[in-house]
Amino acid sequence: MTRHDFLESKPEKKGQQRLKRWLVKFGVPGASLLAPLALSTMFTAATLVGTGVPKSRVTLWQVIAIVLWTTVVAVVATGVLSVVGG
Repeated sequence: MTRHDFLESKPEKKGQQRLKRWLVKFGVPGASLLAPLALSTMFTAATLVGTGVPKSRVTLWQVIAIVLWTTVVAVVATGVLSVVGG
């Protein structure tokens, strides 16, 4: 049994299955942007590279996704704090 056979025989977690569906449906950009809803960024990058996507493409879209998610969370947090703080 090779290492590849062992990895293929391991059952996938729900987040990994969801990420692979998103990869097929939306491509690398969509999967990278939606992935924080299913998996952490580290696992997302590893899963995408593991499916054969070039590292440079994964890195580019992961950076874009991190910047966008950070911006969204910061804007929402600022709005919530301004409402709560008066």
